[in-house]
Amino acid sequence: QQQQQQQQKQQHAHEDAGAEPSWSPAVLQVGSSLRTSSLKVVLPAAARFEDVSLDGSSRLFIIKSGGAEDHRIACPFEVDLDNVQTRFSRQSRSLVISVVEFSDSHERAHDDILR
Repeated sequence: QQQQQQQQKQQHAHEDAGAEPSWSPAVLQVGSSLRTSSLKVVLPAAARFEDVSLDGSSRLFIIKSGGAEDHRIACPFEVDLDNVQTRFSRQSRSLVISVVEFSDSHERAHDDILR
């Protein structure tokens, strides 16, 4: 049974390794009119969080891991860099980045709609 469970874990990890990075649908933050979203990136070359380098701007993230090809991922909206949260799973070798919309960009979009 343990061997079967380990084979299933390896199969899921192999399937995830080919997965393209993707943003979750944007949702409104509770008690606010700001949107939130999460990005999941599978990084087979990363065994731990220290193997990952995250860089970028409020519009683009650049994720590096070992000798693997860099991931350049556009954000779904302008994000508040002070409120970026990350989680790394050693088991699935994946990084989840949670973001909140930058409040000024929301206000600018709202003002544009009113004009």
